[in-house]
Amino acid sequence: MYQNQNEIKQIIHEFPDRAIRSPDNVRGLLLAVVADLAKNIDYNHLQRLDRTFISDNFRKREAYLVFTAPFLDREGVTREVIIYILIENQSTVDPTMPFRILSYMLRI
Repeated sequence: MYQNQNEIKQIIHEFPDRAIRSPDNVRGLLLAVVADLAKNIDYNHLQRLDRTFISDNFRKREAYLVFTAPFLDREGVTREVIIYILIENQSTVDPTMPFRILSYMLRI
């Protein structure tokens, strides 16, 4: 069993990152959120990318994953897409969130 509240909080914090490691789990999450786009992703060639571009001050607050994968567009052309999954539980609205996401996108 767990030793203390801090250990439980750490496990809960790491859950999204640990739970979305396999292509099937990524597929399931994306189908639940953006089904129309998720159907065109080739999950057999999903590759997880390094996440070192996230600044240290946010690293402990968020679960984030970055993948590349082939994507079949409406014209039948296969293109590479970047899939950025950010999972963060917040109790209040963070007005800086759009700027943080923009910063991540620029660093990718």
